[in-house]
Amino acid sequence: MVLSRRNRELYAQDELRRLRGENARLKELLIQHGVAWEEPAIPEPVPDPTESAPTPAHFTTDDKIALFRRLFPGARGCLSAALGVVQGHIRLFTGMRQ
Repeated sequence: MVLSRRNRELYAQDELRRLRGENARLKELLIQHGVAWEEPAIPEPVPDPTESAPTPAHFTTDDKIALFRRLFPGARGCLSAALGVVQGHIRLFTGMRQ
């Protein structure tokens, strides 16, 4: 069954009203039977974080290496094992002979 947007809104409002009524009924039953309960505390709104330093648009090679080392702490030798310099150009060693 496909409901129109207006019908979905009305259904949601009716459902909310029904659930609130049931909650009130259940709270009353708890009180009648001497069961201790209390409303949950409303959490305080989280303040917006203070403005931090802007992220640089261009990262240096040292910045990139530091980031890689932070993200992959156990992978220190993987780049040096996979990459090599051949005649001034960085080459990827795939294990295949050329």
